[in-house]
Amino acid sequence: MAYSTSLKADRIKSSRDKSLIVPDNPSIPFIKGDGIGKEVIPSAIYVINKAVEKAYGKKKKIHWFEIYAGESALEKTGELLPNETVETIKEHLVCLKGPIITPEGRKKSLNVELRQKLNLYTSIRPVIWYGQGSPVRSPELVDYMIFRENTDDIYLGIEFEKDTNEALKVLSFLRNDMNVLRSDLPSDCALALKPTSEEKSKRHIRKTFREALFYNRRIITVVHRGNILKKTEGLFVKWAYEVAKEEEFKDLIISEEELSTYFSGDFERAISEGFKLLLKDRLITSVLGHLISRIEEYDVMLAQNLNGDYFTHSAASLIGGVQFIPVANIGDETAVFETLHGVAKSIAGKGIANPTGAILAGKMLLEHIGWCEAAEKIVKALKQTYADWVGTYDVIREWSSAAIPGKKVDTQGFVENVIKNM
Repeated sequence: MAYSTSLKADRIKSSRDKSLIVPDNPSIPFIKGDGIGKEVIPSAIYVINKAVEKAYGKKKKIHWFEIYAGESALEKTGELLPNETVETIKEHLVCLKGPIITPEGRKKSLNVELRQKLNLYTSIRPVIWYGQGSPVRSPELVDYMIFRENTDDIYLGIEFEKDTNEALKVLSFLRNDMNVLRSDLPSDCALALKPTSEEKSKRHIRKTFREALFYNRRIITVVHRGNILKKTEGLFVKWAYEVAKEEEFKDLIISEEELSTYFSGDFERAISEGFKLLLKDRLITSVLGHLISRIEEYDVMLAQNLNGDYFTHSAASLIGGVQFIPVANIGDETAVFETLHGVAKSIAGKGIANPTGAILAGKMLLEHIGWCEAAEKIVKALKQTYADWVGTYDVIREWSSAAIPGKKVDTQGFVENVIKNM
């Protein structure tokens, strides 16, 4: 599976309004990553190249070149996340990335660090069924877009290990200066902070609203635990409703309360008056409980960092697992596309990994640069491949439980079937 590194490439650039200026021959970096990343990312590149060729002939072509992060970077440079990798992504604005390992004992996740250095503050995670095995009766109803905040909240990793001087200092401050009860903070406490920034939250909320409008979605649900965490998650909900009242959105987004007051709960009437999106909020505990019983009630999910992760991984089980979930990490200009799954070291090197998530990450990359015809070819080919009952071992295992034999193929065999179906 070869990919071009021709020197005849031009860089993608950003215009004054932050929109992308994409040449017909863009140079785009990729990171294979660790574990099965070394198999699924080359597979995805091969499929992307074929889709571009099928859609545009010789008029358009991506020129790929490899950069490094994780174990491969450590071997080559002595660093897990070289500054050169970060700067290259900044210069080229778009990157396709495989999963990378964060070594034991390292304080911060490499993935989190990369997102923070590139200011990729919104993570977009589509959970859509393409025909693979599923444990639910109506997987065709699963069509969610999850917008998870990337640079705030508990995942920042601001933690204090118990019995350390740092933890004791924080405990002392909270007890003595902030009047927190000693019974709530015994001396053997470990601590973690949950920063919730208004600026970070609102830029993420605006990004979510804009993307939901662009994709013609109908309902945005803010998922939260604001009934308990009133000063953090409760504020996040409040800020969502405030942003909906900003000039850009006030005639396009209607709250559930307003819908009830002015349209007797009839969203179709509200749409006839020009509204595009219904905004509501739900407790994360309720939403997770509804995932199987009320699949069709949810559309776009707007969340902070931790809750976004909870919902994505739970929803992934409805369509067969995290190996089917692509992720777009997006900031004001830069975007990194990856898979939700990890390095899966237990199957790495065996040639059996499912490349669907990586292929769909490539599909999102193509949409991001405006090459939607090629992206559509990938979607149709994937759906046809699963309709033909062709899958890797994980898919066959799910089908077998439903007495569907299927045709088991390895990673390369799956890719070849996708290409054939283009």
